[in-house]
Amino acid sequence: MESLGGSQKMLYEAGHPSPERIAFNFLLKKDECANCCIVEGPSDVDFYSKTQHEQLRCFRYAFIKRDKESTEPVVLGKEAVIKASQRLPGLFLKSLKGRQSFNLAFIVDRDFFGLAGYTDVFSEEERRRITVLPSPYYSHESYFFSKENLKKIFKTLNLTDKDAEDLFYRLYERIEPFLREYFALKSTITYAHSFGGRHKDLYDDERHIFVFTFDKETKSVNFIKGFFDEDVKRMHEYISKDPVLLEKYREMESSLDSPEMYKGHIMFNFLEQFLKTFYDIDFLTDERNYRLDVLSVLKVDLELKICKI
Repeated sequence: MESLGGSQKMLYEAGHPSPERIAFNFLLKKDECANCCIVEGPSDVDFYSKTQHEQLRCFRYAFIKRDKESTEPVVLGKEAVIKASQRLPGLFLKSLKGRQSFNLAFIVDRDFFGLAGYTDVFSEEERRRITVLPSPYYSHESYFFSKENLKKIFKTLNLTDKDAEDLFYRLYERIEPFLREYFALKSTITYAHSFGGRHKDLYDDERHIFVFTFDKETKSVNFIKGFFDEDVKRMHEYISKDPVLLEKYREMESSLDSPEMYKGHIMFNFLEQFLKTFYDIDFLTDERNYRLDVLSVLKVDLELKICKI
């Protein structure tokens, strides 16, 4: 796993190279690998580089990050990947002048709306050239929750009887109404924000952390609500005043019909705690990376858009 530039500190401030230039310099040094894929962050590198997807395993992976003064390094995420997809090919073409060929790929999380709202700054011609591939689900963590992959995961972990799978879905059904309501509301507010509506004061991601507690004795799960009711009420009140947003909310609520469509890291945390509580199984390595035996069985449906240079 590497950050672009190969170092833990990468400045992107006045007088320092742009993320795209740092990315270019990093990838150009690694000339033994002509297949390079830019992703949002370190967990994406850990996931995509280790799956058994034939095409994905042929790439060298990197992400873009920078330091803010007196803070921890900040991963730039989706917006940086999209910008890099516009600028990196030109840097390569200008420098290489046909001496070497490169295949570039770019993967971002789908989230709720894919690339919507991120490409408005580009011209029509630039938008036609975009080769960024949004994941088919909310994020890469969501791959763990397709029914086919869950079956494979339980089998790999030697949970071969149907009880584990049945218990997982029974407990998931207990929390699903909370998830559906909250994320349908949040995605609608995000949609409203893209058209100049209110946003930040309607919910607070920093204070709103989803916490699940499992009880092995009763085989049950509890959802610690925190500020859930307060935030949900505020968002409902805002949306109910606008017929367009109300229709959008209903549309989003009906589309959130399976675990892989919810915020990936929340569902991953749910599965991780489920396995630890009921079966004493660690779903991550000691370094908090994905287990190779699990990644090796996952079905990952992606067909990369390759930018050939």
